[in-house]
Amino acid sequence: MTDETAQPKRFGEKPLKGAVSQELLERVGAADESAISELSRLLSPGLRLLIRRRIGPEGVDERVRETLQDVIEGIRRNSLRNPDELPAFVREILQARMARHIEPAPLSLRQDSPDSVRAMREVLESLPALEREALTRFYVLEQPVEQVAVEMGVSAEDLRAIKICAKELFLQKKQEVEAAAEKDA
Repeated sequence: MTDETAQPKRFGEKPLKGAVSQELLERVGAADESAISELSRLLSPGLRLLIRRRIGPEGVDERVRETLQDVIEGIRRNSLRNPDELPAFVREILQARMARHIEPAPLSLRQDSPDSVRAMREVLESLPALEREALTRFYVLEQPVEQVAVEMGVSAEDLRAIKICAKELFLQKKQEVEAAAEKDA
């Protein structure tokens, strides 16, 4: 048997429940800097992992800081006192923050230029079958995220991550295609 107290305390795992007490939340609500530091220390590894999975390594530290600030402000405003509610509270804030960082594609990318179409085709062809099917269902068949996630057996967060990665790949590929077109011209 393993001793739960010896395992790392990370966001979303059982050991976190015992690490965050009602007293700690009350001190965070009262703006106690040592309590804020302790809560940040406890939540940061899990947040870092979740954010990195969704957006990749770029900007993780900044998003962790922003999310922690939102959590602390939320605790202060809402007077969250039940430590058992903290994981759901943090997940809700993280999902809202991640959703705000997913911006619609600029108008220039929405045009059906030959370069855009070629870049989209190349990106789709380079993706694994699961990701290609998910993107096709969402963008081409215009199925809701929830439907695609349920029917394909992936979480909505995984689908969002697939969309973010595909968007980044598309932007990169579009630049490559445009550069090659300019070189040939």
